[in-house]
Amino acid sequence: ASTLFDLRLPGVPMTVLQVSGQPVEPVETDELRIAPAETYDVLVQLPDDRAYPIYAETIDRSGFTAGMLAPRAGMTAALPPRRRRAVLAMADMGMDHGAMAG
Repeated sequence: ASTLFDLRLPGVPMTVLQVSGQPVEPVETDELRIAPAETYDVLVQLPDDRAYPIYAETIDRSGFTAGMLAPRAGMTAALPPRRRRAVLAMADMGMDHGAMAG
């Protein structure tokens, strides 16, 4: 898809280790914005012996996809509530070409 996605794992911090195959200084976050063709290597540690939803929603909140991260097969968890649809400008989507020199 040619859109930006916000990826989160509610209740579980993610430690980013690599971005598009390049090592980075590890940083802990609760949400990632992913653009087309980007990849992230993240380390997660489930705090409890239960399932957690991994949730990716489009930047404009018009759609989402979800899965489960669980210590055992067959475990499920409730999805987080949908967030309010955002009103975005071009700069929010990485398209602020007016700020480019020349």
